[in-house]
Amino acid sequence: MIRHLKNDEIEREKWDECIAAAFNGNVYGFSWYLDIVSPGWEALV
Repeated sequence: MIRHLKNDEIEREKWDECIAAAFNGNVYGFSWYLDIVSPGWEALV
């Protein structure tokens, strides 16, 4: 099931682990980067 999570609902450690492990992961997906370029970002997980 896909869920929409607001910024404060995202478990950042798990999020960043998934980005780091992804075969196509890059810096643009890390939470720290998203915080800089798009404060308050949200996600579909």
